[in-house]
Amino acid sequence: MQCVKCGQEMHEALVNHQMECRNQLFCFEEVPALQCEACGHVFLSEETIEVLISRVHQLAAKATISYHRLRWPKAAGGDQQHPEVVAQLMETINKSVRKS
Repeated sequence: MQCVKCGQEMHEALVNHQMECRNQLFCFEEVPALQCEACGHVFLSEETIEVLISRVHQLAAKATISYHRLRWPKAAGGDQQHPEVVAQLMETINKSVRKS
């Protein structure tokens, strides 16, 4: 198969693949895929994706660790953060950690 990004030949490989579902991050290791040696682009077959999605549904039914993506707040006028905004962000992060 030819790489859709650079046109070079793709070869079978085992790759690490991450999926996000319902604010949970799933990291799969040694997933069979086609990978371009030139640019590193990865192609997962439909069958592989079906297996990954099935596994995600199984894992999502159990208690798992979730993560939160947050942007650091910036002050409206420049690069310095407002102390009360930073304190509020830290309080939110600490509450999230305590719930886990």
